[in-house]
Amino acid sequence: MKQTIRFEKPYRIGPYRDAIDMIFPYTIVRSDFVGAPEEKSSSLRYNLKLGISRTLASCWDLQPDDLIKVLFEYGKRYIVELLKGNALSPDQELWLTTENYPSECPFDPVRISAPSGAAVEVDTGDKSLAIRVASSITAVAIIESRDNINALFHQKYREKWIILREERDLLQFFQDCESAEEFSYRIGSLRNSAVNLNIQCLRKITCITDTKVQSIGLLKAYLNKISGFDFQAIMPLKQLNKLRQGYPTHGDRSDGLLDAFAYFGISYPIADHSSAWQLILEKYAETLRRIVLLIREDVFPVQNGA
Repeated sequence: MKQTIRFEKPYRIGPYRDAIDMIFPYTIVRSDFVGAPEEKSSSLRYNLKLGISRTLASCWDLQPDDLIKVLFEYGKRYIVELLKGNALSPDQELWLTTENYPSECPFDPVRISAPSGAAVEVDTGDKSLAIRVASSITAVAIIESRDNINALFHQKYREKWIILREERDLLQFFQDCESAEEFSYRIGSLRNSAVNLNIQCLRKITCITDTKVQSIGLLKAYLNKISGFDFQAIMPLKQLNKLRQGYPTHGDRSDGLLDAFAYFGISYPIADHSSAWQLILEKYAETLRRIVLLIREDVFPVQNGA
């Protein structure tokens, strides 16, 4: 079934905190009712409360109208994902900070329409989220491996290894990908959930204090410390970072972007976004399986003669 989301003029609220808070009103109606006598009576009216910390807003350094357009783009994608996952409620809230969003604005406001009057059609399909979860072997394997990694790491270091800042990022593992826009959103969410590691703990273990060395560099040092390092274990994460630098973040001419396509076995330009997304998920699942084995050897070393 297809549904149409129609956005109205947003407005600012507060201030209630050190942030810029906006309300983005919108309606949802079955697409076949658009323009029909039933449209008004069948429309559901919802509100999205979307806030951005002043620190992040300062980093982005956008003009007020451009900031609203960028917030709208985040909000629109968030609502679409929730609607597809049967997880949308009348009052949702999205909160953007430097902890969970990039310090450089990833979107070009020129390419974003104004929110008032904007509309998007969403194919919610016939399957519920529960059915998709049950049928997605790769997605389930990813979740299980992430849980195993955290359990093993906690056994030795009493802390989590993977930090999940946005619960909704996990929904991406169970979703299909049918367009360039969805592909970009999925890649961003996967990158967030894949490289948000416990940096503070990894610095203690590796004794690396150089702040220029971040998640992947610390992971490489940690794996080298415990196992002599399996280079293939982090290759998908490095290539995923290159993919994330493509459009709309920096453009398709970014260094290493085409190499990343080749690594994942994806044609350029992408002909089938659904297949491309599945190839990337499978590589990520393989990476997690490798890391589980490496950390298990660190936590439970095999004794000679055992």
